Amino acid sequence: MQTATAKLKPSKPPKQLKLWHYMGSSVLVWLLIALLAIDYAIYTLRPLKHVKATQYLPLDQNPVVSKIPEFFESSIKPDALVLGSSLPMTAIAYCDYQYKGEPDATKVGQVRVYTKARYLQDNLAKIIEPLNIFNLSCYGCMASEAYLLLSRAIDDGRKPKYVFYGIAPRDFVDNTVPAVGQTPVYEVLADWRCVNDIFTRNLQLPQIGDLFVRYIWYYYRVKADYRTFLTAASCDFFNRPATLFEATTRKTAPKEEIAAPIPTKENGSVCTALESQVSAAKPKWDDNSTEYKSRYNPANFQRYAQELSYFERLANLCKEKQIKLVVFNMPLMDKNKNLLNKKLYDSYLTDTRNLTQKSDGTYLNLDTPGTYSRSDFLDSAHLNAIGGKKLQDNLISGLGYLNKTK
Repeated sequence: MQTATAKLKPSKPPKQLKLWHYMGSSVLVWLLIALLAIDYAIYTLRPLKHVKATQYLPLDQNPVVSKIPEFFESSIKPDALVLGSSLPMTAIAYCDYQYKGEPDATKVGQVRVYTKARYLQDNLAKIIEPLNIFNLSCYGCMASEAYLLLSRAIDDGRKPKYVFYGIAPRDFVDNTVPAVGQTPVYEVLADWRCVNDIFTRNLQLPQIGDLFVRYIWYYYRVKADYRTFLTAASCDFFNRPATLFEATTRKTAPKEEIAAPIPTKENGSVCTALESQVSAAKPKWDDNSTEYKSRYNPANFQRYAQELSYFERLANLCKEKQIKLVVFNMPLMDKNKNLLNKKLYDSYLTDTRNLTQKSDGTYLNLDTPGTYSRSDFLDSAHLNAIGGKKLQDNLISGLGYLNKTK
């Protein structure tokens, strides 16, 4: 007689879970997926851009310089870069507004974040070759900043075939701009690193690790901005000082000076604030002589020499990397040029031409007598849509010889 134990069948070994079953039941996997989704949402939506209080907006999202991180965070490798200050920036934007309907040149914020050069790109294709142009001109950009932008683009593996650099005396002698190394462009790029830095800048192992984490995790790059925002917003909400310095200041400052700012249409986001400066396409010519008088005077020959040295570095860098450099001197009204020290202005014209040609670049003086009239300008320095088209037509005409290299 068989025992009960003998009648029992051997148990089957447990089935092994398939990989996807295991992953689907893993809390860690779902946590990683959630973090990736949140990081992607932050990267695409850029929540801080929608904040309606200027004191919370991080510098790299300020319309003055926001096209810089937009360029370096993208995968674009343009054939040509446009460099310069608000002078070429405005001329290109206003011309494109008339040519293609974008950007809305009635809003300063849109002009400052505009990264295209449609009219220039379409017409250069007729004499040189089809070029993908990225407009990296920035408000208040000095020669030292133009050099920094180009050198960082090259370090990041984005070496262009051409550089179109629109210059003006202000790019070398502006007394209202902070010293070299303290400007907005420098601040945005101060901690910016690219993969090539591993091989060219002798980074330590922790820095290399930090670099790779920054590349794969967007929030890690901008966490300081969100920390600053949350701290400031919380302190304003509870009417508490954010720092010991602010707490000390509040004890002595008048009550009306320490009230938290209230977001409104007038003092809302930086974009709103900038756009509110211009509500129409500037039908009247704007006399900005007082502004430029303070920019130019007293004549700062020391700053001029410093900025000129960076201009020379830029020209030499283009020669070394076999980049075709095109420097064009922007037109100014006589009313503007008469504010400049004559010796300094004459030196500017001679020095920039000689250094460009010494580095095998092309120099075009587009500020020729009788070419532009008052109706071509928004003010004493910035061109409107008509003047911007005229400028680019003259630039393209001056580059006609390049069609021989096609």
